[in-house]
Amino acid sequence: MIIKYSFIINTFYCLIIQLITLVLSIEISKLFNIKIMEYRIINFYKTSYFNRIFSYLIFIISYLTASLVFFSIKGVLGLELLNLIFFFYYDF
Repeated sequence: MIIKYSFIINTFYCLIIQLITLVLSIEISKLFNIKIMEYRIINFYKTSYFNRIFSYLIFIISYLTASLVFFSIKGVLGLELLNLIFFFYYDF
């Protein structure tokens, strides 16, 4: 049975899009020697494999937590707003 506006399905698709965009933005920034999202906890540029995995894990957990809040407040429109916020957050 396909559920049209399921929270889990919508969040999963949005998370996949966010991760693809994040990975592509980081790889493009490496080409031009520009560092985005280089903080103490989240740093995708360290050479340690554990640090990069930990950074992606923090990103995923924060996205899922925020999506639960935004979806409960505004529904699907809240997920769209959250995607916009996350796109602006790591692209600027």
